[in-house]
Amino acid sequence: MLNDAQVNTILEGWERLQWYYSIELSPGVFTKGFEFNNIALTRKMLGNIDLKGRTAIDISAMEGAMSTIMAKSGASVLSTDAIDRTDQVTLVQRAHGVQFNYFPEVPLHRLAEHVFELQASKTYSHGLEIGPSEQTKFGFDVVLSSGVMYHVMNPVDHFMTYRKLCKQGGLVVLETAAAVSDDVSFFHATRPDGTLYNGFATWFVSIAAIDLFLRACYLEPLAFCYVSREKTNTIEIARVGVVARAVSTPPFDRERYKRYEEVYHSEIYNNKDFAMLQPAALLTGRVSHPLEFRINGLHSAEGGLSVAAFDSAGPLAYSENDLRLGL
Repeated sequence: MLNDAQVNTILEGWERLQWYYSIELSPGVFTKGFEFNNIALTRKMLGNIDLKGRTAIDISAMEGAMSTIMAKSGASVLSTDAIDRTDQVTLVQRAHGVQFNYFPEVPLHRLAEHVFELQASKTYSHGLEIGPSEQTKFGFDVVLSSGVMYHVMNPVDHFMTYRKLCKQGGLVVLETAAAVSDDVSFFHATRPDGTLYNGFATWFVSIAAIDLFLRACYLEPLAFCYVSREKTNTIEIARVGVVARAVSTPPFDRERYKRYEEVYHSEIYNNKDFAMLQPAALLTGRVSHPLEFRINGLHSAEGGLSVAAFDSAGPLAYSENDLRLGL
């Protein structure tokens, strides 16, 4: 915890700090963030969740704008990132009057195991009984991953991390760049006119693959939204948001899931590799009471994510205020 003198030193030099988000630090004074339109997706999805009294994790939080939003909504938030933006997070917390636990320099590799160790260090006491329980202090009611998945080397492992960290009945909120395609594919785009993300994108996962592997990881897509769709010579990329619920069986429902027959005869349907989620599911248990989610302004993902669903839905409408965090 920084003392007042240290905070004042940071305040004097806040304009020289790097900022991803545009955040109001005092009336009318905003940091020089990027105001990317995908920020509106994450805010819209979080706005449809009753976060009061819930636990949440913000994966790769940058300066903690979304952590701040969740904390203001009444959630107890653990915020992580692979980089260290302690100075920026401290300023944001002071300006907005919120508190959340921030852990920088936490690598995405084996993230769930590392977070469980952090939670164990906070919850263990001498004589505490160990064993399976319906409600535990491990895991979270809400798992947020915004602007992360296209950076990781192994997207499927990242999907599994979401489920490991999410209590049964909880929600995963995913925002990412994705390929708008009905092929179950991971794309690495090479373009003569330059990169989309300055060379920092590893895989663009198709919306069909997102849908399939979320379900394989015991995460049932409930709703989706998207903004900008950019076509290249090889693929079409959109910023996509998906809300999925952690469930106890893979949600390949014969009646509702449009690709059921196709998936039923695929390698994924009875794939035992995803059973590795069982130990984490026993550790995290269930949410203490049902988690309310509204679909207001979003589109149903019950039948699956597809190009046709995106074409019929249309992009999310947003304003400039949705791209910056005010006091």
